[in-house]
Amino acid sequence: MSGKRLLLTLLAPALVLAACSDNPVIGTPSSDPTSTSQGAPLVIEPGSVSLAVGQSARVSALLNQNGEIQRNLPTTWVSLDSNIVSVDAEGQITALRPGNAQVRAESLGFQALVLVSVSPAGAASPSAEPPATPDNGLGVSDEESDENPELARLRSIVVRPENETVQPTVFQFSRLGEQRQFVAVGKDSEGQDIRELTFSWSSSDEAVATVNSTGVVTAIATGTTNLIASAGNVTSNIVQIQVQEGTIRANIRFTE
Repeated sequence: MSGKRLLLTLLAPALVLAACSDNPVIGTPSSDPTSTSQGAPLVIEPGSVSLAVGQSARVSALLNQNGEIQRNLPTTWVSLDSNIVSVDAEGQITALRPGNAQVRAESLGFQALVLVSVSPAGAASPSAEPPATPDNGLGVSDEESDENPELARLRSIVVRPENETVQPTVFQFSRLGEQRQFVAVGKDSEGQDIRELTFSWSSSDEAVATVNSTGVVTAIATGTTNLIASAGNVTSNIVQIQVQEGTIRANIRFTE
């Protein structure tokens, strides 16, 4: 090819190599309140709901402020398919007919969605609302406290990747199917670890990443979801899970 040269330019190799690496990128808390690394501000707990027709479950909206959870928000609830589910002003969802529907929470200028799956009447539903039990004023019911006295001491929960010392706000997966073990640690009012606790794990968008009962997160599709652990009525910090497929791009130009 006379008089022509082939110029191969690799765009942002450092960023690309980081995306393709087996070592995930961990985002740590930022002092900038406008930083996007803090994750989605509004989250619905639990992240998904399964009901049988006629059953009800209550969901709540949580605000993530620099990794800290704020509850009892002024929230407007809307069912995006009122033929399948209804929702009242307190976040009480009632299943009306089989199908899938989304419920939207709006609070302080933010929005979040929760997916509700409704099965025919009589089908088993793990997320149906259990009978109410008296609360001892500490966010833990008397029944729960009697079964596990450690819950009465619980004040906060910290979620982080296993074998990591940092408490991230963002955790990135670089390929689909990748798995990572997360751990939850309960703390008392003095910041001491509490043992013998059982945590419930949830992902706000299981189409992006799932989490099993032991905290193993699996990347399913590109996108963003929120990882939360809870015990009793205490909720952990939010870890935003970002799933990205790393690619190397080359920009080829022919010059005279």
